[in-house]
Amino acid sequence: METAGRTLAKLQEMDEDLAASLVPEFKSEPKFDSLFKLSIKSDNDISINKRGSGVRRLILLNFFRAEAERKLSEAERNKSIIYAFEEPETSQHPSHQKLLIEAFLELASKENTQIILTTHTPALGGLLPTASLRLVEKSDKSQVSSGGDQVLQKITETWVFTGSNIK
Repeated sequence: METAGRTLAKLQEMDEDLAASLVPEFKSEPKFDSLFKLSIKSDNDISINKRGSGVRRLILLNFFRAEAERKLSEAERNKSIIYAFEEPETSQHPSHQKLLIEAFLELASKENTQIILTTHTPALGGLLPTASLRLVEKSDKSQVSSGGDQVLQKITETWVFTGSNIK
């Protein structure tokens, strides 16, 4: 129940109306000798798995944010935290995309914490500090390039299609 509460608190930072309409509930009474299921339903008693992919993904991303912050606040924290998100902008409103990037940047600024994002969306890359951008190219051997004007130019050419590139 605590995890669901933290997830909803993080979700509230991005979408107050959605967070206010969700209620965590146990599928059955908690029993110490067995596992139990927790679900989150809207105030109209609609379970999350019946909601749109954008809502489900936003809740999941905020679950990871809540868990990362919980791990960061643990008294015995001495391990590194690495979270990787594939295309976090998928099915998200542009304002949510911006809020997610701001939240990821805040998490990444913490000691011993890395956030790895993949995207094919130029606008998302534009929200990140250029020093944090990496171009991963698939060839006979994978190549990762970072920093410098030459790499940024290649990233731009890879992501942005001008009229002459469209056939």
